[in-house]
Amino acid sequence: MKTSDNGRAFIEAFEGKFLHTYDDGTGVLTIGYGHTSAAGPPHVSRGQIITEAQCDAILAADLAAVERNVERCIKVPMTQAQFDALVSFDFNTGSLAKSSIDDKINAGNAAAAMSTLLQYDHAAGHQMNGLTRRRRAERLMFFGQVQQAMNLAGAHARTGLSMPQAPTRAPEISSHAGSLRVAAGNDPTPSGISALKEQK
Repeated sequence: MKTSDNGRAFIEAFEGKFLHTYDDGTGVLTIGYGHTSAAGPPHVSRGQIITEAQCDAILAADLAAVERNVERCIKVPMTQAQFDALVSFDFNTGSLAKSSIDDKINAGNAAAAMSTLLQYDHAAGHQMNGLTRRRRAERLMFFGQVQQAMNLAGAHARTGLSMPQAPTRAPEISSHAGSLRVAAGNDPTPSGISALKEQK
């Protein structure tokens, strides 16, 4: 399966588009739609600038890798909305295979799987509002409430070839009192996202 146009717009809305590198707040250099060196080529370096076309190409490559992982993890048939929701989750957290979410879906317990998914809204040990919103939107998407999910993401449904672009503002990230504050719509990278107690 491939991420739908709506699924891509959903992910773009949460990630934000940045044609220059920035520190995600945990020391990880990021560019484009949430791309880091850990996701694969290109390597992200300080001061790097990319074009709009490169940004789209990088996202396509990153999504392809995540799509393959979702298909490896989930052994039961999925609707397009369910696939899009899980691609968004794994793109953001890298945790689908390490969580119990895939096992619960494969066992036919979607409700329990989505309850577990909602737990993945912590970074550096703190609950993050942006992550809570994203998990809620992914849950809506998984259960087929696509328009409500798109609304919560601040994304527009795509019905043609014209694709709206995500905002290009820099992320508002600061640290204080040992915690991270991430502006709505700009989530931390997968390495820093966790559920408090969830283990495979």
